[in-house]
Amino acid sequence: MTLEVCRIDPRTGERTQVREKCEVTPDAVPELSSRMPPCACPRCRRR
Repeated sequence: MTLEVCRIDPRTGERTQVREKCEVTPDAVPELSSRMPPCACPRCRRR
């Protein structure tokens, strides 16, 4: 997988590279620390 970090100016649409493209290998299973906590909004809590 190729990863590149860019900043987009919302007014002009100009793209500025923040970090150069690099090849990365994704983990097969995400670490527990990288998962989002369960949603606590009223709509999701009713489930």
